[in-house]
Amino acid sequence: MTITVSPIVDTRGWEMVDFHGRGGDLATEDCGHHEEEDRRVGRRDLCRGALFTVEAAEKAWELGALDPLLRSAVRRQLTASCDLSDATEMETQVAESAVAMSRVAVDYSELRQSLLRDNRRTEDEPPWRALPNGTIAVRLRRRLRHHEALVLTQDSRASATQAQQWTFSVFDRAVDPDSRATDFEVTLHGRRGDADESLYRADGPRELKESEDLVQQMLYGLSSLGLSLDSNVGRECPGVGQRGRTIFLEPSDEWHVQCHVCGVKWAGGSDILSEHEDRRYGFW
Repeated sequence: MTITVSPIVDTRGWEMVDFHGRGGDLATEDCGHHEEEDRRVGRRDLCRGALFTVEAAEKAWELGALDPLLRSAVRRQLTASCDLSDATEMETQVAESAVAMSRVAVDYSELRQSLLRDNRRTEDEPPWRALPNGTIAVRLRRRLRHHEALVLTQDSRASATQAQQWTFSVFDRAVDPDSRATDFEVTLHGRRGDADESLYRADGPRELKESEDLVQQMLYGLSSLGLSLDSNVGRECPGVGQRGRTIFLEPSDEWHVQCHVCGVKWAGGSDILSEHEDRRYGFW
């Protein structure tokens, strides 16, 4: 059997690996009974097995408008776990990889089932649910006679050493295929000037900040992904070190200095802007 590996791009623009072999649908392929019995199991086989579980779960438990986001997230995680190099591995390494990728597929299947159960709940509010070690978290919550969906997804270009880019999406109806999302771009900034890189502060657009409820939900969602948030760490304003705007308070001799970038102002002092946080965006 010939296995072809070619890059494909999903609806979020992430490059994935197509683990389908010759013959089309992975679910319809044979189980390899005609292959040599002594052939070593490799990473390609592990990826194909994990993807089989993922695709079976997607066909069995459809989630409407949430499906594109969930599909992208799990395939990104599988792709990160599957090194298709030809390097020889120890049997123990192959086994460990098999366990890890199988766990991703099973966790993903259980996540889909949990979200479907949440959509049928009429009393208790469902919690945030995240794909372990993944880049997506989802919460369904009751709104009148239906559930809305809150989703956090990480930008695939994010780096562990740079600010992380996330999208916070709000769907007015949870599993309705025609539901449209309102998206808010969110940035997580690491602690500046500190050796601890695990603490972040969230910056977002003013439209999101105006909804205290959504801000709180977004922070809960980030926490469910294992991210530690520090509300005492901000982002330095780019106006620091530049000449600010002097505002004289006539008829007195007092004046204020205002930052021409973010608008913060203070009484008297030099018109050269000292260190201060950017107050245009973020949750302060």
